[in-house]
This record gives sequence, structure tokens and C-alpha cells, in this order.
Amino acid sequence: MRSITLTVATSPRLSASTFIIRHVLKRPCSQVVLVGYSLGGLVAAHVAARRNPLSHICALVLLAPSFGLAQRLQQAEVDATTGVLYLPSDYVPGGRLGVAQNLLHDLEQNHGLDATVAQALHLPIFIAHGEDDDTVAIEDVVAFHDLLGA
Repeated sequence: MRSITLTVATSPRLSASTFIIRHVLKRPCSQVVLVGYSLGGLVAAHVAARRNPLSHICALVLLAPSFGLAQRLQQAEVDATTGVLYLPSDYVPGGRLGVAQNLLHDLEQNHGLDATVAQALHLPIFIAHGEDDDTVAIEDVVAFHDLLGA
């Protein structure tokens, strides 16, 4: 089995999941296991939910995936001047993480609700999450697991 690494600068308006579907999954290979951590876990789930049967995605590995993000962004504090959404965070100076509103728009337009993504997934999924994670609530990950009907 060969491995392909692809690094490309993309337009900020092109979502990560759309980029993966358009460019990465067209590469010749027999099976693809998507692995994502935090926001990457959410993106991997979105890609798998939108997958074409010919894309060869055979499994997901999700490490502390940021499920529930769309719901948290809908309730986030909005800067009236810049339109930036702010979420509380212990990992950035000032205790607030700024997120562009296009992320919320992308989530809503591309199967952003966790239930929609879960209903579209019909492949093996491994989910790992630490119970002391202060950034991604374990309750959101457990709720997503329950939506899978596992």
C-alpha cells in the first residue's frame, strides 16, 4: 500500500471537506481511512457523510472530534463590528477563541447538524475522547455516538 501526502494552499472560501472530496479522494487507491483530530474529526465525518461510493473511504478514526460545534457557534458572542464569533477557551490569550462566521455557514450548508451527519454514515467508526477535555465537550461526542445507533 502506498501513501500520498498532499500539501496545497487553498482558497479561504473553499471548505476543507470540499477540498478533500474534490482533490484528495480522486487519487488512485484501494481503501481510505480518514483520521481527524478536533475540528479535523468533524471535517472527516462531514467528508465521509458526503462521500461518493467510488471514493474508497472504508473507515473513520475520530480523535476528540468537535461535534456540537455548529450549536455552540449559533450561541456564540458576536462582535458587532467584525462579525467574528467568540467561544470561551482556556487555550488562547483573553480566554476567547475567535471564529469566522463562514465556518458556521459552511457547517450549516454542508450537513452541519450532527444528526444529519450521523444518519449518513454507514461505515466503521472509531471515536476516542478524553473525559477531561476542556475544549470539546465529551457530552457532544457521546450524543453523536448515540445518534449513530451503535
